[in-house]
Amino acid sequence: MKRKHIISLVIIIVILIAALYYGATRYLDITMDSDRFSISMNSPKQATVHKNLEAFSSINVKLSEADIELKSGNTFGLSYHGKKDETPTATIKDGMLTIKEKQTHSNSHSHPELVITLPRNLNTLDHVSLVSSNGDITIDTINKLSINTLTMESSNGDLDLEQCIVKDLVATSSNGDVDIEDSSLTSSKLTSSNGDISVSLADNIANYTVSARTDSGDISIGDNDYDPGSIQAGHGSQKISAQTDNGDIDIEND
Repeated sequence: MKRKHIISLVIIIVILIAALYYGATRYLDITMDSDRFSISMNSPKQATVHKNLEAFSSINVKLSEADIELKSGNTFGLSYHGKKDETPTATIKDGMLTIKEKQTHSNSHSHPELVITLPRNLNTLDHVSLVSSNGDITIDTINKLSINTLTMESSNGDLDLEQCIVKDLVATSSNGDVDIEDSSLTSSKLTSSNGDISVSLADNIANYTVSARTDSGDISIGDNDYDPGSIQAGHGSQKISAQTDNGDIDIEND
């Protein structure tokens, strides 16, 4: 009889261990790579992935649904939070970091987040393209980051660029604001169908020629205010084109 009790107790312990393991794998995300081990608490089927990357000089990201952020950190790296089976792939070839989905994004209430980190002492990137069909796109670095060509595009989301020097910028949002802060632009095209466009320049606004159009909203360039319509102001060699169907346009010095 005593032996039967021991066997029953062992069976109960095994069942409890199996139940705990099942719960842990559902609600704890365990991530390992060659440089890092992390555990994160998540809802079922969610993942938080952290990965250190080798150096790169260009970035190409295209996702159907995710907030995308590019910011300063300790090293080249990325972190992703979203559904486990929708974790995007990341590859580096010839200095280009490419991040893309490995399958079509499903309809769900989760909203993925992708964060790419750059070393704090990095000063230059060559080509950067950040595209999300549904999500905000943010670039905010500690040092003034120089970017040769930059594309920011979202069908439904805000675009935010801070502390950058950009030679060729195209920022497009169908439904969202475009916000540029403490930055210098050589040539830029800023477009929103439904949203405000705000530019706070790090250099003198007298260096710029500004073309602005809004069908419904106010226009402010430097100290001058304009009614809705199309206007051109300034005679500088640096160019800003700002167009929105429904929204205000504000361009000034920082």
